[in-house]
Amino acid sequence: MKMLQLVSLALAMTGLGVLAPAEKAQSIVDFHTSSSSLADASPAPAIRYPPPDLAYKRTMEKTKLRTYLFDAFGPYMHKERR
Repeated sequence: MKMLQLVSLALAMTGLGVLAPAEKAQSIVDFHTSSSSLADASPAPAIRYPPPDLAYKRTMEKTKLRTYLFDAFGPYMHKERR
């Protein structure tokens, strides 16, 4: 009896999942027709970024040591109190 209930519950959940409406992405707003104040505004100038420097730069020994100490002992270096 319990097996029949479990199977019918599983089938009901599967059926509801299949019949559920698919999610849809939001539509793109057309600024020229949505509002007259937005249509009158001039577009912002395009921002141009310089191309990234993708050349590999080897880490200096001083930086390696600082990184090791930070990872080993945490962000606070304990100093003597005076």
